[in-house]
Amino acid sequence: MNHSKQKRTGSLPKLPLPPETRDLTATQGMLQLVRTELKEDISGLRSEMKAGFSKIDARFKRVDARFNTIDARFNTIDARFDKIDARFNEIDGRFGEVDGKFHEVVAAIHGLTAQVARQGMLVEEQNARNNIVLEALTGLTQRQNRVESRMDETEKLVHAFVRPVRKPAT
Repeated sequence: MNHSKQKRTGSLPKLPLPPETRDLTATQGMLQLVRTELKEDISGLRSEMKAGFSKIDARFKRVDARFNTIDARFNTIDARFDKIDARFNEIDGRFGEVDGKFHEVVAAIHGLTAQVARQGMLVEEQNARNNIVLEALTGLTQRQNRVESRMDETEKLVHAFVRPVRKPAT
């Protein structure tokens, strides 16, 4: 160190400054130590990264396991829904059968209604014919009554004429 270049400032003596670190010469051993230190730092960082990645991988595996468990639960629920859907489809089929039978009953009712209407029409037609026959019979009965009434009158006249002609029996 060079002490001769010291400047005095006030009462304190000026200390000699060491040369800058970058200006110092390095030995082969020092370079090997720095190289080893850097390699160890890199290896340590790699190990830390591997450990971090291993933790992350373990977390992902746990999350995957949870998702697999959840997927299994959803699959179980889906299977239950499939069973329920199958039951509903079966019920829908039964309702379809019932609807078909109901429509058959309705068709039969309509057929019976048509037959009842046809029978009603026949009854009305028969009533109309019966009225005509009744009127004819009534007319015939009235005529017969008139004829009988005339016959009665004629018989009375004939008896009236025939009685005086009879001779009393002696």
